[in-house]
Amino acid sequence: MTKRNRVQKSLSLVIILCLILFTGCSNKNSSSIANSSNKTSDRDANTTPKSDTKAVITSTVTQTTGEYSEKDLDASWDGASAVKITFENKNITGSDSSVNVKDNTVTITKAGTYVLSGTLTDGNIVVEAGDNDNVKLVLNNASISSSTTAPIYVKNAKNVYITLADSSTNTITDAANYVYEDDSTDEPSAAIFSKADLTINGNGSLNVTANYNNAIQSKDDLKIIAGTINVTSVDDGIIGKDSVSIKSGNITVNATGDAIKSTNSEDSSKGYLIIDDGAFYITSGADGFQAETSLIVNNGEFQITTGGGSKNAAPKANSDFGGGFGGDSRQRPSFGDSNSDSNSETDGTSSATSPQNSQGGSTSSIENESTSAKAFKSGSVLTVNGGTFTTDSADDSFHSNGTLTMTDGIYTISSGDDGIHADSELNLSVNKLDIKKSYEGIESAAININSGNITIVSSDDGLNASSSSENTSADSSQRGFGSSGNGVLIINGGIITVNAEGDGLDANGSITMNDGTVYVSGPTNDGNGPLDYDTTFAMNGGTIIAAGSSGMAQAPSEDSKQYSVAYVFDNVQSGGTEITLKDASGEELLSYTPDKNYQYIMISSPQLEKDNKYTLYSGKNSLYTFTVTNTVNANTTLQTTGGPGGFGGGKGGPGNEGPGGKFGGSSDGSGESAPNNSDNSNSTDNGSGT
Repeated sequence: MTKRNRVQKSLSLVIILCLILFTGCSNKNSSSIANSSNKTSDRDANTTPKSDTKAVITSTVTQTTGEYSEKDLDASWDGASAVKITFENKNITGSDSSVNVKDNTVTITKAGTYVLSGTLTDGNIVVEAGDNDNVKLVLNNASISSSTTAPIYVKNAKNVYITLADSSTNTITDAANYVYEDDSTDEPSAAIFSKADLTINGNGSLNVTANYNNAIQSKDDLKIIAGTINVTSVDDGIIGKDSVSIKSGNITVNATGDAIKSTNSEDSSKGYLIIDDGAFYITSGADGFQAETSLIVNNGEFQITTGGGSKNAAPKANSDFGGGFGGDSRQRPSFGDSNSDSNSETDGTSSATSPQNSQGGSTSSIENESTSAKAFKSGSVLTVNGGTFTTDSADDSFHSNGTLTMTDGIYTISSGDDGIHADSELNLSVNKLDIKKSYEGIESAAININSGNITIVSSDDGLNASSSSENTSADSSQRGFGSSGNGVLIINGGIITVNAEGDGLDANGSITMNDGTVYVSGPTNDGNGPLDYDTTFAMNGGTIIAAGSSGMAQAPSEDSKQYSVAYVFDNVQSGGTEITLKDASGEELLSYTPDKNYQYIMISSPQLEKDNKYTLYSGKNSLYTFTVTNTVNANTTLQTTGGPGGFGGGKGGPGNEGPGGKFGGSSDGSGESAPNNSDNSNSTDNGSGT
C-alpha cells in the first residue's frame, strides 16, 4: 500500500471515528426524554469548578424599606363572592366559568379571588389572566402536588396574591422531573413559579417542597407580608428576580443552593433584597441571603447555617517562613472570590457547588461562577440596621462587594473565612458583635468602628484594613518585605477584644484610634504582630492594650497625640498572667490578662501624662518603671513608623534593627542593656527608662 493510501485510510478512520462519537453524543441526547428535565441529574453531571468573572454592579437602589401597597397588605377575602375551587384527590370542582378544568389542570383566566381547598394528589393551578388582571389565590387548607410540573404556575397576570387563610395549613409539592411541551421550554422551574409580581400574605402556613429546582420564584417582584413559610428545596429556596421584600413572617428554608435571593444583575435599580422584620431559620448549601445590588436588613431574628457551617470551610495554606519574615502569602478558601464575589445569576440559577441546567443538559450561567456559601452577600451595598443574628457559615458571614454598614443589632458569628468583609468600606456601630470563629475577623479596604462591644477570634488577622488588590498582590509578594497600601483602620469608639493567631490590628496603610478600648491577645508567632501597619498609627485617644509576639512588634507613631508604653520581655510569658499599670502612688490605672503567651506588651491610655512616673507589673512583679518623656516609652527600640517589616529579636538584642526593622537593639546597634526578666523576679525600678 502506498504512503498516500495509508494516509488517506488513516484520515478516513479518523473521520469515521469522529462521526461515530458525534452520532453517539447526538443519540445520547435524543434518547433522553425530549420534553422532560431532571434538575438533580443535571446537578450531578456538572461539577466543573467555576470562576467568577462578573463585574461588580454599583447599586442605584433608593429604597431603604420594603414598599407595600394596600393590596399587598390586604389578606381579607369574602367567602360569599369568591370563586371556590375544591380538590378531592384527582377530582377538581370550580364554581365559576373563569375556571377551566382539564386533565387535572385548573386554568384561571380572569381577575378575581379564588379560594382553593382540599387535596389535589396530581394536578396543578395555572393563572393565565389578562395583562391588567389582579388575581388572589386564597389557600384554605389546600394540598397540591404534581408528578409532572409546578403545582402553581402564574403564566400571565398583572399581580398575583397568594393569601394564606388564618389557621390554615397548605402544602405544595412538585415533581422531580418536569414535562415540558418542547425542548425550547424551561418554564416553570419552581414549585410556585410566577412570571408576574407575586405577593404572599395572610397568617396561615405554607409548606413548599421543591424536588425539581427552586421552591418559590417570581421573575418580577416578590413580596412576603406575613405567614409561616417552610421551604425544602433541591436548589434555591425563595427568589425574586427584580426584588424580594419581606415585611414579616416566620420563614424556614432548607435549600441545597441559595436560600433567599434577588437575581437581576442587569438593572442597577433592581436586584435588591429588603428584610424589614421576621424570624428566619436558614440552612443552605450556598448563600443564605444574596442580592445583586443592595441587601438591606432593618430588623429580624436570624439563625443561619451555610455550606455545612464553619467546620466545613476550605483549608487555608499560610506560607509564613516558620511564622517569620512577616510573610502572608496565603490561599484563601475556595468559596468564590472572598474579596470580589458576585454571582451572575439572572433567572434563579444557583451558586451552589453543582450547577442547575435549564433544560436537557444545556449549560446555565452558573458554570461561570464560583461556589459561594455566605450568610449575607451583596453585590454592591449591604446595610444592617438591627436584629439578632446567629450565623455559622463555611464562607464569609457578612460580605459586600462594595460597602457594608452595620448599625445596632446583636451578632454571633462563626465563619470559615471572614466574619465580616467589604471590598471598599465597612462601618460598624453595633450593640454587640461576637465573632467566635473566623479566618480573618473583620476585613475591608477602609474600616470605621464607632461603637459596640466587639469580640473577635481569628486564625489569621483580627482586623485587617486591606483592599482586594492588596490581598492578592501584597500577600503573594510577602507583604512583610515592603508592601504598602491605602488600607485605613479608624477606631472611634467601642470595646474591642481581639484574639488573633495572625496580626491583631493590621492595616496595609494606616491606623487611627480616636476613642474606645481595644484589647489584643496574640499572635504567638514572630511572623505576625499585635499591631501591623505600613505608614502611620495615630494614637489620638482611647485605651489600647496589646500583647503578643515580639518578632514584628510595632508601637504607635511618634507624632501621636497620646502617650504609650511598650515593653519587650527576654522570654515568652505565659498567657493568663495579668499585666497592670500603676501610677507613682501605687494606684492601679488599668490591667489586662492576655489569653495567649506573649513577649511584647504595649499600652496607650489617656491616663499616661507627660513627666509623670509609672510602673508596669506582670502579676506581682514590677517590670518597668518609667517617666513619660517620649510619645512612646519603651525598654528597647521599636518601630513607630511604617515601612518594610524585618527581623525582631529579644529585648536588648544584637542590634539588628536594620532598615525598617520592627525592633532590635538600640538605634545605634549597640544592643542597649535592659533588666534581666528571665526569671520573672524583677525588682522595682529595673530599667527605669527615666
